[in-house]
Amino acid sequence: MFSFPSAYAGSSLCWQGLVLWQSNDKQFTPIKHSSVSCRTLEVADTGQRIFGVSIDPTERLSMRLDQSSALKLRSRIADGARLVGVLAIVMLLAARPKVGDFILPCALIAGALAVVAVPGEVHLRRY
Repeated sequence: MFSFPSAYAGSSLCWQGLVLWQSNDKQFTPIKHSSVSCRTLEVADTGQRIFGVSIDPTERLSMRLDQSSALKLRSRIADGARLVGVLAIVMLLAARPKVGDFILPCALIAGALAVVAVPGEVHLRRY
């Protein structure tokens, strides 16, 4: 089940299978896609519930959210702020602030962030 805040308007929800999309009158509309198709989230979709349904074992359900450019930018800014914060903490905890002392910790942190922060697709699958 998904429920998106208004900041997600303009993003696209893509899926294959059956979803139940709630409308403003609190009724659910079944929408089925045999291949991956997308629908742009509107302001009217704010707070509405969207259920992915996979009852039939022969049907495949996969869903993903393609964020709007504004959300991607916001996410990158937040990631950058986190990196600056971590570097500031590392620098403040160092006993002797020499540039050479920060090379290995910064390289390790950058490597960890590269592995963790690499954007990937999240697919919901029924096994």
